[in-house]
Amino acid sequence: MREVPEFIDPVWERQPHESAVAYRCFSAYRDIGETRTQEKAALHIIAVWPDLMTARTTAMRARTVRVRLGKWSSEWHWVDRCTEYDAHLDHVLIAEREKASRETAHLLEARRVVIEAREAEMSDAATKLIMDALKAGATRPVVVNGVYVGDEVNEAILRVLPQLIKETRTMGRLSAGMPTEGARMPTPPLDTKEGSDVEEIFRYLGTGGEASPAREKVETS
Repeated sequence: MREVPEFIDPVWERQPHESAVAYRCFSAYRDIGETRTQEKAALHIIAVWPDLMTARTTAMRARTVRVRLGKWSSEWHWVDRCTEYDAHLDHVLIAEREKASRETAHLLEARRVVIEAREAEMSDAATKLIMDALKAGATRPVVVNGVYVGDEVNEAILRVLPQLIKETRTMGRLSAGMPTEGARMPTPPLDTKEGSDVEEIFRYLGTGGEASPAREKVETS
């Protein structure tokens, strides 16, 4: 932009010694946007402010408006001032987009923290449920001829234990945002079909989490 010492910032606002009418016409030209022309500004001024410049006929008023716009545009450096104005709007738009991006990033981070906390809570709860089930079903009482003689290990628990441990470790790693591949453990897929070890364990536990039923043994001589 050419140096114009008498102008003050922001240059797209009214300047000292700029008449109200001159600035009003400049603002109409400025606010059209990047496709602005003096002709567009003149048509707008004639349509919106028909009494801005007095003349005997509409044609004379239009001619007067165009002449005045050309004079003021040169005298008050409309093109240069509008170039500064457009650059200002670009800066404002960029700043608003950056602000929106930061706010979105903060919102996503807050959501991530909440989700991770919920996942960790769910993982802990699931682990506790599994551990409680293992404790309840790990052994079962043995009764011989109607007499309790002790407990024996529930072999179904031993068969599914490796896979249950692997699943709980996976849940814990996922909730902590860690890789799910830790130390490898050769575990078969967990079978939950009817008659499987898992089904047997939970059938023993019962819906109320009761201990495994006693296993009846008959002593033979």
